[in-house]
Amino acid sequence: MSHNRFSPKAFTMPLAAFTMAGLLLVYTRSSIRMARRNAQMEREALRARKSRSGLSDGGPGVE
Repeated sequence: MSHNRFSPKAFTMPLAAFTMAGLLLVYTRSSIRMARRNAQMEREALRARKSRSGLSDGGPGVE
């Protein structure tokens, strides 16, 4: 009764787990990067709208 410990079946589950972990890592990092980029673009758009309308960046009621 000889069982080969290094058969292709023995590597299937760990390979699938590492692949899923890698994909999750890439997806998470790219999502965070896109969220930061979108937030920065929104801040810049808000500043541009404020400057076009003549408001200061000092907050509400500051002249």
